[in-house]
Formats: sequence, C-alpha cells, structure tokens
Amino acid sequence: MPRASRPFHITHCALRGSSPAARRQEFRLRLWNQSTESFRNMTGEPCNITLIGFMGSGKSTVGRALAGRRDWRFVDTDEVISRTAGRDIPTLFAEEGEAKFRDRETQIVLGVCAGQRQVIATGGGAILRPENVAALRGAGVVIWLTARPDVVVARTRHRAQERPLLAAGMADPLAHVLQMLGERGPLYQAAAHLIVDTSDRSLQAIVREIERKTTPGKDARCSSGTTT
Repeated sequence: MPRASRPFHITHCALRGSSPAARRQEFRLRLWNQSTESFRNMTGEPCNITLIGFMGSGKSTVGRALAGRRDWRFVDTDEVISRTAGRDIPTLFAEEGEAKFRDRETQIVLGVCAGQRQVIATGGGAILRPENVAALRGAGVVIWLTARPDVVVARTRHRAQERPLLAAGMADPLAHVLQMLGERGPLYQAAAHLIVDTSDRSLQAIVREIERKTTPGKDARCSSGTTT
C-alpha cells in the first residue's frame, strides 16, 4: 500500500513552525517506520484501528461510528485515563502536570494495545512519545484524522476550557491551533499509515472511506501487527 500523502494545509505550517525537539522526534519515528512494515505488509484484517490527530479532528465521533459499523469495541484513551484516575483531564493537568499525565497515557496505551478488534481514539498528544507510536503501529493500522485549522477552532470553541492545551490560547484560538499543528503535524505524519481528512464531510462519508481503505478481502482474518 502506498504511503499516505501529506496534506498541504497541515504540513506547510508544520514544517515552518517545527521546533528542534519536534524534528528530532520525527526523525526517531521515521527511523522506526523504516524498521517495520506492520500495516503495509498485512494481508488480513488489522487487529485494531487507531485514530490519531489534533483535538477537534473527530477521533471520538468517528471512532464510535466506525466501531459500531464493524461491531468492534470502542476505546477512548482519554476516557480510560479519567475513569482510572477518578478525575477529568483538566483536573489531572492542573494537579499533576503534563509529564505525569503523559505517564498515565502511556500506561493506558500499552495496555489497550494488547487487545484486538478495537477502534482506539487517542488523545491529541499521544504521539509525543515514541513508545506509544510503536505500540499503536504494532497493534494495527494507525489513521491520522486531519481537519483545517479553522474547522478545528469551530469544533472546539464551545469546549476549549475542557481542553487544557487549548485553554492557554483563548486570546487568539486560530493562531494557537496553527502553532500546535506546526509542532505536532510532522509527528502525526510519521506515525500514520493512512490519512483521512474530516473537514466539511459527513460522518458517514468519513467512515466509508476508512472502511474502504482498511477492509481486505472477505476471506481475510485478523493478523498480527507485524508480518515477516
């Protein structure tokens, strides 16, 4: 399967605004990509489908619909983190800081990846740690859901206070989103097997595209994440 093409509206700002740390992270992920062909060489149904992407890209909404269509389990890693910690995400960020939250996130991601026949919606920052990316790619197909920056702002405006990293940019939401996409865009690109844009599209159309790109022949079975 050919590599996913890079959408201009994301990567133009991503390359322009990438920090040295983000570029180093992208380099490490690309080295990892070269060492495995976990999805591109699969001949059977992927054991899991993971949706990555920036907040407001539609991961939870699309994930629930896709899981229902496939009769698979839906897992939202942020919901699992909140449930196991007994606190919501903003409270965890405020009380423990981002580093501790990322530790919790990695623990949950690694545990979820042990399952099969799941649609997994990750938090927007899950790709910041290479071990998360390695686990998700090894467990199935990873799909980057994209959306134009203005679409992201429109979708998240009414819940920005519930999203700690967006709340910091309330003065100029669009500029803040562009900055964060610039930092994370290369990491999403490096982690993904496939890219699906969700801007100005119906939920049904998005789900159909994912189904078309991930459903093998009718006789295929769920294979392991990596083939030799």
